[in-house]
Amino acid sequence: MAAAGVPAQVDKSVPCHPGHTPAVPSLENGPRAHHYQFAHRALPALTAAHGPRLVELARSGDLAALLARLWDDAGSRLPEGERLASAGIAGEAHGLDGWDVAVVRFPPAERLTEAHLAAIAVPAGGAPGDPRYLVLERSVPALRPSGTVLAEWTSREHVNYGDGPPAETPAFLAAVAGVLGRA
Repeated sequence: MAAAGVPAQVDKSVPCHPGHTPAVPSLENGPRAHHYQFAHRALPALTAAHGPRLVELARSGDLAALLARLWDDAGSRLPEGERLASAGIAGEAHGLDGWDVAVVRFPPAERLTEAHLAAIAVPAGGAPGDPRYLVLERSVPALRPSGTVLAEWTSREHVNYGDGPPAETPAFLAAVAGVLGRA
């Protein structure tokens, strides 16, 4: 199954110029089910329902343990050969202008659209407002200079903000702050 935005087929018979094969992802480069389902389905839904609590858990240092349990639970629903270890999953709290944010680091993103990082953002101090879920996805370096795409899952859609920053927390937080500042 191809992920949204990933072509299901690539016609390599039509080169961009002689001797060059287009740098477009093929179906084999699509995301692994475990990684994609957790970062793009389960965690956005959990954020919508419990965003403030997730940020609170990040502040207390307990988010990483919860994420690892949820990751393993999500994997238990998949065939054994599609399960991925939770090694590398982490969660930490940050403050941005007017927002409390939990940054989630996923196990290494190896394929297209897999997430490097996510931000669970809630209005600071319990102010009213819906939680937001932004994600830094792996992309094709030939198509995106950084090799990443910054996106957001809303209750209705996947919003693509274009080229993302390097997959490092400070750069990601700066990009998230830019998106949240537009709200």
